[in-house]
Amino acid sequence: MSQTSIRNRLRSAALAAGTGITIALSGCGSGADARSDAESRAEAARDQSVEARVNAIIAEQLGLDVKKLKPGQRFIADLGADSLDVVELVMAFEEEFRVEIGDTDAEKIVRIADAVAYLKKRAPQE
Repeated sequence: MSQTSIRNRLRSAALAAGTGITIALSGCGSGADARSDAESRAEAARDQSVEARVNAIIAEQLGLDVKKLKPGQRFIADLGADSLDVVELVMAFEEEFRVEIGDTDAEKIVRIADAVAYLKKRAPQE
């Protein structure tokens, strides 16, 4: 059996098992492809993690059902937050993600998607 065939079978088995394992054998294809695939999956998982953590904070702080939160919702107009709630949300984001959000940046965070995008860029990678 060729190395390419083995690699394809291993990849299929890993995908079927839901492990997300990337198989790279020497002499078979590009290792750069395997690394870029793994990096893409890691980034996607991190993005989902940031969004889930932001939603959990919002739900807890505002007493909302996390399942009903949508990226385009605005804290004040759509979720019923007041200005103090928004300050508390920013402080909770800072604590959870170990970042400092300046006043100028905080004023630009008006929707859930704004918070997620900001934190994806600024939060230290874990």
